[in-house]
Amino acid sequence: MTLRRLAFIIVLTATWSARLYAVEPVHVAYVDMQRLLEIAPQIVAGRERLKTEFGPRYTDIQGDESGLKKLQKRLRTDGDIMTADRRLVLERQIRSLQRQINRSREDVRDEFSYRLDEIVKAVTEQVTDVIREYAQEHGYDLVVSAPILYASKTVDITDQIQQRLRLNFEGEVGESQQ
Repeated sequence: MTLRRLAFIIVLTATWSARLYAVEPVHVAYVDMQRLLEIAPQIVAGRERLKTEFGPRYTDIQGDESGLKKLQKRLRTDGDIMTADRRLVLERQIRSLQRQINRSREDVRDEFSYRLDEIVKAVTEQVTDVIREYAQEHGYDLVVSAPILYASKTVDITDQIQQRLRLNFEGEVGESQQ
């Protein structure tokens, strides 16, 4: 192998290696999904809708709790002067009402949680789409979410995504009112 040929191979290899290792900078962004899902207007509105829907049921439970307190007070004040049978009946009423309240409270809490989870799931899909669109529009190569140890404000796009979600929500509300 001639010296010229060897030099040519070295230059060719060096050029090829330089191209191989010439890496473009990677544009990375961070989104705090937990915070985003807490402040997203779609979630806030859904939570308010559910509170309005479940409000009467919570009010009924509070009414039952008030009745329970009256029965318990009556047992405390009059229990000593009641006949054994009347006292037993009152104690059974109190236990029964307490169980009913506990069941009702648990049922309402479970249903509320289930419905809120449905809303969060639907909004999470929407958030993912918005993040993807934003990343593509702004030339991001990678968008990461929590858990993450550190993200500076320069890579945190949570506020921008929240703003876009708010605009989308306002558009949806405007369309539904027309």
